[in-house]
Amino acid sequence: MGDAWLVGTVDDPVRLRDARGLRDIARLLAAPRKPVHVTDLIHPVEGQPLLDAGARAEYESRLGDLAVEAVEAARDGDLVRAALARAERDAIVTALEGHDGGDVFERARRAVTTRIRISLDHVEQAAPAIGGHLRTAIRTGTFCSYEPVELVRWDL
Repeated sequence: MGDAWLVGTVDDPVRLRDARGLRDIARLLAAPRKPVHVTDLIHPVEGQPLLDAGARAEYESRLGDLAVEAVEAARDGDLVRAALARAERDAIVTALEGHDGGDVFERARRAVTTRIRISLDHVEQAAPAIGGHLRTAIRTGTFCSYEPVELVRWDL
């Protein structure tokens, strides 16, 4: 959005200076409940091995399916199914972190997590209700996502 973002309601917008963390958050808000690999949010270090696009697409697809399954299971009160979906997700993420190039993933994960948390602090200071919602709904890690209990429509 250029040099600044408007955060808040139509009646009470607050201007925040552009930051990579805000751009990351916007990317997550644009695709609710869809895991985004940190390498899609941050540019990898030159020469470091990463997953090929096909393999990453397969993992992302499965992680997306698992995210939907976990939400549906929790909504249906099926705690076992929800736990199994989360466990499979965690196993995939752990396997990816151990993949050749895991150090690159770890550095990217830390950088993205830090900049998202800093931006969430700024949003929360400027618009406490929105910041609180985002803090509880945004997940960071090797895969990041926006996981709201109920979908919210955002103007990005």
